[in-house]
Amino acid sequence: MQQGLPGMQTNGGPVNGYAPHMGYQMPLGAPHMNTNQLPGTRHKKEIKRRTKTGCLTCRKRRIKCDEAHPHCRNCQKSKRECLGYDPIFKSQSSPQTIQPAPGTFPPPQPQQHQQQPPPQQQQHQHQQQHQVKQETQMGPEPQRYSNVPQGYMPAASAGYSPATAMQPSVDFGPQIDPALGPVNSAIAPPPVQPPPPAEEYTTSLHPQRNVRLVNMDSLYSLDNVPPAFPPHGSNPLPAHEIDMIRGMYLAEYAIGLDRFFETTWYTDHGFNQLLANHDLLHYFSHCVERFRQGQNGTNTHGLTSLEARLIWQLGCLPRAFPSNPPPQYIVVLLQRLAIVENLLCGTFLDFNMVPASPPASPPDPKLVEQYTQYLQDAFWHQLGRFVSFHDDVISPDAAQQIAAALAAMRNILSMLENRDVLYSMAIARHFGGRMVDYNEGKTLVSKSAEPDDPIAKLAVAMTFIRDEDSNGTTQVVQRLCGMCRRSWQLQRQTIPSA
Repeated sequence: MQQGLPGMQTNGGPVNGYAPHMGYQMPLGAPHMNTNQLPGTRHKKEIKRRTKTGCLTCRKRRIKCDEAHPHCRNCQKSKRECLGYDPIFKSQSSPQTIQPAPGTFPPPQPQQHQQQPPPQQQQHQHQQQHQVKQETQMGPEPQRYSNVPQGYMPAASAGYSPATAMQPSVDFGPQIDPALGPVNSAIAPPPVQPPPPAEEYTTSLHPQRNVRLVNMDSLYSLDNVPPAFPPHGSNPLPAHEIDMIRGMYLAEYAIGLDRFFETTWYTDHGFNQLLANHDLLHYFSHCVERFRQGQNGTNTHGLTSLEARLIWQLGCLPRAFPSNPPPQYIVVLLQRLAIVENLLCGTFLDFNMVPASPPASPPDPKLVEQYTQYLQDAFWHQLGRFVSFHDDVISPDAAQQIAAALAAMRNILSMLENRDVLYSMAIARHFGGRMVDYNEGKTLVSKSAEPDDPIAKLAVAMTFIRDEDSNGTTQVVQRLCGMCRRSWQLQRQTIPSA
């Protein structure tokens, strides 16, 4: 095991760039969690099946619930907040007021979204009755997470699995429709830094999305703070720094990137590629030094921006992979990188970069590896199609194709965090870009009671992305969600009303 930096201590919380099990500590602003919630912990814990009709708090604690209303007795006895009941399995006479799980809170965000979605809308978190094992031809897929709807609470407390090897059970069956259901009330804000009263926003969408081209460099400036670049270093790094970077890369960033892009390339080949990139290696070392200063309470300004740039630069390592022609797994990964880049920037994917469509007929679900690979290929194909269609012009055909791609993605999310995030980004891009006069001081309120109302979907998607920005299970998820919010905010700031 690699040794941590001198003087760094484990604080028991999810780290911004450091693995707790390696002795690293997080910069300021990350939420405090217990060790059972750590995204980097290596221990395995058996997840016992629990009732699907109990309150969300008992389901999260994996205990039986007496299902008393409005609050169960278990929560009353333990003085815990009862998070209410899942509307997918149990009808409610009135909407529940739900708050994030105790002990977690988002870091200060100057551009924090103020709206909170209604509880029944949060079926957007894409449950399925039966969980799917994800194991591809390129290696094992990320482990599935709990069937607690993640929109009801921060993701880190909602049962996403740690980034470790998986051994899930396999049980393929009918999926629950994760369509959103609106309700005319909003959940309570987090107990820390409650937002001020906000004006309701009930306008309808514009027929087309207004697009302002932004590049990835502009998305690194989280909290409006651009990343500080280190002085150009010409000398090679000492061996102990290389070892420390290797340990941190493999423990945090490689695992997170593998999970997000559904590959194993970053673990298998990424570090060797990093060693060949002199500038990125020195930037990584600079980030480590800044993180050390941040954990000492000094020079904490812009740490998340530094890490956002680091993560995306690491993510782009396959683009420099020395192979001509590249092997098929590199072609697939390059397509996924292009999809995510265009998704974040609000631009359109070259149709030649859309992944190939899987066969029309899926394989037998009993053939686990083939079936999960089919679902993976189908999801990225549909996401690529979505990003390639132009929604900046009024086109009934494009609108129909986009709606079909979103519907197809929604049905193959497979209880995976990265797909939930990507689907939410797609919703925020497509619908948020058509609300040019909306600002974050207003609360999204749907005029319609229809389950598929776009305003309701948008409210849930934006809240989910905001929660993942602070509480995603990996640094990769957190920073990419922050970059998504940054992109959305930039377009709101500069596009005039139609």
